Amino acid sequence: MGKGKKVTDTTSDVDDDYWWWLVSKGTAATFIIVGSFALLVCVAVSLHLYSGAAKPPKFGDYKAQRHWMEITINLPIKEWYRNSTRNNLSYWGLNYSPLTAYQNFLYGLFLRFFHPDSVSLFTSREN
Repeated sequence: MGKGKKVTDTTSDVDDDYWWWLVSKGTAATFIIVGSFALLVCVAVSLHLYSGAAKPPKFGDYKAQRHWMEITINLPIKEWYRNSTRNNLSYWGLNYSPLTAYQNFLYGLFLRFFHPDSVSLFTSREN
């Protein structure tokens, strides 16, 4: 190197790079940025109405799950999604995928083993 020539340091270019800053500051900075983004998403979502806004709850989720177990345990598979006198679809009809119906069926089998009356047809409508 000759006299009078100044060698420039390239680290000043790297200081301006956002990703370098994030990596060099470590876990705390990453946590703050990810947490801030999550908070921003929560606030943005909370500003809008949800699908059941201004409607009172129909019967309650517990009763819906219990009713689905009753339907899947007591009716043949072909009647799970059909409206009939034994399966009134306006009263918490199965409206999820068949995988969810089979899951309710398994839970219903488990519940029927310990307390058969709890999953007999129409018991979830008692109140």
